[in-house]
Amino acid sequence: MNIGIDARVLERQMSGVGRYLESLLLEIQNTENNKRNKYYLISCEPINFIGNNFIKIQTGKNKLPAKVFSFYWLNFTLPKVLKKYKINIFFSPNNLLPRKKLNCKSVLVVHDLLHIVDKHYHPFFYRYYLKFHLPHSLRISDAIVAVSESTKYDITRFYYLDRDKIVTIYPILEKKFRPLNVDPLVINRLKIKYNLPDKYILYVGVIERRKNITCIMKIADLIKDKYSDYKFVLAGKPGYGFNSIMTEIKKRENIVYLNFVNDEDLQLIYNLAKAFIFPSFYEGFGYPPLEAMQCGIPVLCSNSSSLNEVVGENGFLRDPHDCQGFANDLDNLLSNSELYAEMKIRSIQQAKKFSVKVSVNKLNQLFSDLMKDNKSVD
Repeated sequence: MNIGIDARVLERQMSGVGRYLESLLLEIQNTENNKRNKYYLISCEPINFIGNNFIKIQTGKNKLPAKVFSFYWLNFTLPKVLKKYKINIFFSPNNLLPRKKLNCKSVLVVHDLLHIVDKHYHPFFYRYYLKFHLPHSLRISDAIVAVSESTKYDITRFYYLDRDKIVTIYPILEKKFRPLNVDPLVINRLKIKYNLPDKYILYVGVIERRKNITCIMKIADLIKDKYSDYKFVLAGKPGYGFNSIMTEIKKRENIVYLNFVNDEDLQLIYNLAKAFIFPSFYEGFGYPPLEAMQCGIPVLCSNSSSLNEVVGENGFLRDPHDCQGFANDLDNLLSNSELYAEMKIRSIQQAKKFSVKVSVNKLNQLFSDLMKDNKSVD
């Protein structure tokens, strides 16, 4: 069958959705189904993806404002491409479908419903855009992929959709995030490049209000006297509310901000961290805690939304408002070598529960079932 994929997220600097799609494509190419199917990666401009057996289609971009052009491309350019290449299934990894129902089957991936759960974490225009388009996309889609059971629950409680239409398929994990013995010369290079301290607690993610960076700063304040040789390293691009957050970060000598870090360096930075902290208020899935656990790094994480699924009982889970509790957990971890060694092992064990094979097989089965339904209608 011919499967068309909206690959525009691979045009730009890697984001959570971009990482989701790239990891999925890299695994799809290794499956038996890849030999039987044709995958069309549809984008406006050239994409940052190197993979085998994918047909890349670039439609070009005009001078319209980005948001206006995105709407035009989705509703006018994309349907023509799908028709031209006789696409059987269109896979959208980024929440939205064209307003008019397509002549092929459609699968919509929903990563989170943050714009409904709490309106304070997105700008007005983006909330309105999703509020207007997402309900329609959910209704006309033939199947919905939720990246966690938490997201599936949110979809059903806010949109009252049939649960049988929604399939939970956990994202594919990046194999590059794993325990590494980092060469001392490489460590020295990283320290110079990023001004890394010798000992640090790591956070990875967008620097925005939703991620509860304020709590990380409070934790840094609470432990600075007892652990003066430790710093907190924040790696992530600016997000909503960044300027006010940075104003507070600059007041603290024990916090280092790195901005965006490429994946090659990021896997090393994970491995050099003493612990990983992620007190986010809401996550559709939560990649960074699981990436840290893949590397064998103990994780301190909020117990909100999907993060219970991701970290389970193999990390330190707290209410996102309990900054003192996080500080206590961190103190226990850093002062107890036996506990620390145990949590490193448990982190790796937890990461292994997320099976690449299971996720790919579930997606391939979903595609096959949709085509069977299509033939029965014909």
